[in-house]
Amino acid sequence: MSKQSSIPESGSKPLEQLQQYSSLQPKHTRRQMRQYVLTDAELFDISLLNTITNYCFSAASGTLLFVVGLATSAIIEGKLTEKGIALLQLGIPVGLVLVIIFAISGIVALRKKRSVLSELKHQSLDIDQASLVTSPNQNQPMPSTPDKEGSQNE
Repeated sequence: MSKQSSIPESGSKPLEQLQQYSSLQPKHTRRQMRQYVLTDAELFDISLLNTITNYCFSAASGTLLFVVGLATSAIIEGKLTEKGIALLQLGIPVGLVLVIIFAISGIVALRKKRSVLSELKHQSLDIDQASLVTSPNQNQPMPSTPDKEGSQNE
């Protein structure tokens, strides 16, 4: 035997009726929703560009801190050995070049990610418009989200 719950379902009333009795209005009902259609490749590209951007800026800041540490150690240490002088003469210029390379790479990856996101935003649809998109093979509107359970039963 199955027991039925005495609690009424919140989905039984339209959202507008529930909101007229509430003094709070959910944020998602006040703003216009958009639907972004992404392929797996586009999602992978955005994720990869985000990872590259974070890595490049992290490497640039780490290398910069290393160079600053070398310079600080040289200033604090009055007398340097030959190895210290060589490290100071080679380490700082090479480190600064690496900082510049990592920073430029991070900026390029960030700009590429922004261009991909702006292109996707340009191609996005309002939720109201997404329900009107029709299939090229049919004149009936396509569902905005595929029903995975229904496709397995058929």
